[in-house]
Amino acid sequence: MSVHTVGRWLSATLILGSCQQAPPAGRDDIARIDLGEAAIVDGVSGPVPFELPEGTRSFQIEIVGSDERLHYVASLSGPGGPLVQEDYDPEVGETDRMVLGRFGPQRLSPNPVVPTAGVAAALFPNGPVAAERVSGGTYTLRVGATDGVGRPVSETVAVHLWVRETPVDSGEIDLHLYLTGAGGLSTESDSTSLEEALDGVRAIFAARGVVLSDIELHDVETRFAVIDRIEGPGDLRELFSRARGDGLHVFLVARFSDGGAGVSGGIPGPAFSSGAPASAVAVALDVAGSSPELLARSIAHECAHWLGLFHTSQSGRVADPLSDTPIGELESENLLFPELTGGAELTPQQGEVLRSHPAIRRR
Repeated sequence: MSVHTVGRWLSATLILGSCQQAPPAGRDDIARIDLGEAAIVDGVSGPVPFELPEGTRSFQIEIVGSDERLHYVASLSGPGGPLVQEDYDPEVGETDRMVLGRFGPQRLSPNPVVPTAGVAAALFPNGPVAAERVSGGTYTLRVGATDGVGRPVSETVAVHLWVRETPVDSGEIDLHLYLTGAGGLSTESDSTSLEEALDGVRAIFAARGVVLSDIELHDVETRFAVIDRIEGPGDLRELFSRARGDGLHVFLVARFSDGGAGVSGGIPGPAFSSGAPASAVAVALDVAGSSPELLARSIAHECAHWLGLFHTSQSGRVADPLSDTPIGELESENLLFPELTGGAELTPQQGEVLRSHPAIRRR
C-alpha cells in the first residue's frame, strides 16, 4: 500500500472559505464550461441556458457562492426532458411534503439533488432514468439559494460545468487522510489497524473500477478531535478548510456532538474546490473505529456520498434513483445502507455514478 506522510501540522492560518480551482494539468478526460454569473432573486434565478456537446455522457453543475448560503439546482431540463423539478408531483401526499420540506421536489426528481453550503455540486446522470435524458443539446437551468434554515435569499453566484464525453470504465483518485490525534493516530505513529482499514477502502472501490492510486497522511490541530457543530459555520467547516490538493479528503475525528458516525460535505462534493465547506468528509473513530472493517466501511460510505451516491433509502420514504440497489433484507448488505450495520457491496449502477464524478481520473 502506497502511503505517504506529509509535513507535521497543517497551518492554522490557511485561507478559509471556498477555493475555486481549475482541473489539474493533463486532465483531458473532462472539459470545463463556464456559464458566468446568475442573479438569484428571492431564492431562485431566472433561466440559465447552456449547450452541451454531442456525445456528452455525464456532467456536473457547480454553483459558487457565499459559504453562509445553501445553493442548489432548482430546476433543470434538457433535450431528453426534465431532470430536476421545482414542484411536487400531484401524487406526493401532504405528509410526505411536510417531512421532505422545501427541497423535497428536487430530492424526488428523476435526477435527485440536494442543497449544499458554499460550492454546491450536482452530478448528472445519477440514475438510469436520468441517463436516458442526458445527451448533447440545449439545457435550461435555474439555480437557488437559501439561508441556513431554508429561507429564500438574493445573491449573485457563478456557475460552471465539468463535462465528460467518454465513460470511465476504470478510474483512479488520490486520498488525503487528515489525523486530529483521535485514536492516538498521527503521521508519526504506526497503526496496523489503520493500514488494514485503508486496504479495505481500496478493495471496496476497486471492486467497482475505482483505484485509490495514492494515499497521503496529514496532521491537523488536535482541537478538531471533537466536533461540536456539523451544520453551518463552526468547527467542522473550519476543519474542512484545511483540505488542500485534489482527490478525496477524509478527516478522522474522535466524535461528533450528535453521536453520528460520519458526514459528507456534499452529495456530491465539488471536484476541484478543496477547502470549501463541501470539499471533504469526516468519520468519528469513537463510533466507527472499533474494528478495521467497520472503519473501512465508514470511510468508504462517506467517500461514496462525496462521489455522488445517496443512501439506498432514507427514513423509509425516499429511495435512491438506482434500479439495481437492493431493497428489503438484502439492503443492509450495501455500502450505502443508512445504518452503521451496512455491508460493503456496491452495485454496477453505483459504480457507474462513482466513476462519472469529475474528480475521478480515467486510467
